[in-house]
Amino acid sequence: DEIQHVTTGGGGAPLYSPNPDYPNIVAATMAFHFCTVEIDGGQLHFEAINTGSSVIDSFTVVNPDVGVGERPEGEGHAAFTLAPPSPSPFTVSTELAFMVPVAADVRLEIFDIGGRKVKTLFAGAAEPGTHSVLWDGTDVAGNSVSPGAYFYRLQAAGISTSRKVVKLK
Repeated sequence: DEIQHVTTGGGGAPLYSPNPDYPNIVAATMAFHFCTVEIDGGQLHFEAINTGSSVIDSFTVVNPDVGVGERPEGEGHAAFTLAPPSPSPFTVSTELAFMVPVAADVRLEIFDIGGRKVKTLFAGAAEPGTHSVLWDGTDVAGNSVSPGAYFYRLQAAGISTSRKVVKLK
């Protein structure tokens, strides 16, 4: 029931200390970073990640009127779902699972933080049900990718949904 704000600015300009006289600062850090916001039905999850791929802050806001994985009325295709990576962060490999409610052509792809495609993990027909693939942290050429945050995207039946996965050294 309260309004929450996040102020962030660690993307490349000089870093400044927050003014300690501001009455509503809960936490502050000086670090170059990027932020991710993931919305899954009634949950919004926020993370600030520094250049070393460490999470420096995170929080989740829950709407009790909408369940996880559900979508508010009028936002169809709720049954095409993309599960959180397991594990994340990972060092060797991570499992990426998705659920398809009806037979469909599906694409599951990995992208770097700059939006460049790293690898296609699945492309083709998928029968109804839950499917999973392992990503070993390599690109299309078989080279190990750098540690950091990546996004995996599921495309099927005209919908697209994505999540974040973090690779450690």
